[in-house]
Amino acid sequence: MDLSILRKVALFEGLTSRQLSILLRVLRTREYASGASIFSKGEKGNAMFMIAEGKVRLSQMVAGGEEALSLLEEGQHFGEMALIDEGPRTSFAIAHTACVLYELGSRAFNEVMFMHKEIAYPLLWTLVRTLACRLRETDERLHGLLTMASFGTHAETVSPFGAADPLAPLRK
Repeated sequence: MDLSILRKVALFEGLTSRQLSILLRVLRTREYASGASIFSKGEKGNAMFMIAEGKVRLSQMVAGGEEALSLLEEGQHFGEMALIDEGPRTSFAIAHTACVLYELGSRAFNEVMFMHKEIAYPLLWTLVRTLACRLRETDERLHGLLTMASFGTHAETVSPFGAADPLAPLRK
């Protein structure tokens, strides 16, 4: 494993070389062929991943097939929500190209958080900022979709009062 890759991961910005070395000891290297499934939507999440080499596609399956949500490259990370709630995966992760990933399992993550407090604070703070940014991006996408959906279905403004609109007589 390569410390220089961890330096490129935004989640680890602000960590010292010593702190990165501690993290490096608990990571596992995973290799995937192009097109291989890394995880599937609905699976229990128990690890996050950092991309050391290659590209990973995060996707949803829709009526017309696969809808790519994002294409991630070297130095980016994904699956971090699993470290917080160990809930089911919310998307599919697919090796877009052959790739090498560093896996941080929830057990190793918890060990680092409890045994190395000097790593815990900056790591958790960066994780919170990352999740907040992704939530904002999701909100913007959802707003765009809702706007497009309502644009095509409402020829005129719909009153919040429905048929009992007290201002209807004034609009005629």
